[in-house]
Amino acid sequence: MLALWMIVLAGVIGVESVQAQTFSGDRNARAGLTIGPGFAAGGSMILDSPSGYKIKPVFAWTGEVSTTYPLTDVISSGLSLGIHSRGTRVHHFQNENIYSDTRVLFFTLYPNFTFSGFNLGFNLGLPLSGTETAYTGASSDLSSNLLNTMAELRLGGTIPVADDELGWLSVTILGGYSFSKLVNYPDIVESFGDWRNISLQAGFRFEFLIPGTERD
Repeated sequence: MLALWMIVLAGVIGVESVQAQTFSGDRNARAGLTIGPGFAAGGSMILDSPSGYKIKPVFAWTGEVSTTYPLTDVISSGLSLGIHSRGTRVHHFQNENIYSDTRVLFFTLYPNFTFSGFNLGFNLGLPLSGTETAYTGASSDLSSNLLNTMAELRLGGTIPVADDELGWLSVTILGGYSFSKLVNYPDIVESFGDWRNISLQAGFRFEFLIPGTERD
């Protein structure tokens, strides 16, 4: 499953990078410091299931406020503050209707760089809350000692679709690989599975130009 997600992401990044390069010759708002909101949605899951179970992705979303500044015509630096949802579904090996969904909400700081449409950065997230919801509808909050700080490598692409004196609009797709566990279950039992998390999301972002910040 991880390999499939990475192949899909690599293909999309290749297409986006080519499209972004064809757009790089016409920079208006992107010639200066910009700031604005963005939203993305997709899926998220852990790397390996507990013994006797299987895993599936669950809905994951991101809401951010981002700022971008061009270092050169093809390289820009960025910083985003946001709320990120991550999670996974774990279901019985022989019956996918018997499941439990685990979800964690993070407040995140995402410093990043964009190279001709290719985006790379490291996402740091502080857990705000966590829940487990069973197929019966019963839900319970996760205790704070089970929640981890998220340390996530993110890579993807940014397609600018509009750019004028007011601001610029882009379509984004980002994949994430977390080096930390979604839930801090003890390592003494290998049957608990691998709770490091992967995600793949697509969305949009609009950033307004701050007047007078254009790069010379």
